[in-house]
Amino acid sequence: MKEKRKMGELKTLSLKRRSLSRGSINGFIQKLKRISALNIFPNPKDKKEKAIEISYIGIAYFLHKLFNT
Repeated sequence: MKEKRKMGELKTLSLKRRSLSRGSINGFIQKLKRISALNIFPNPKDKKEKAIEISYIGIAYFLHKLFNT
């Protein structure tokens, strides 16, 4: 199984000379939650950390929206 990576800070994602804001990323997260393609679980030991589970349909939806808009 692949090792999990932790993100210590918010990094800027950019594509086609456009940067994605935190709000647009949160919008994608909400849409993926609505179609049950994303689950977010808090870590029971450290409430600040969260584990994210995303389905293949969620990955496909995100990539489709990212590259086609």
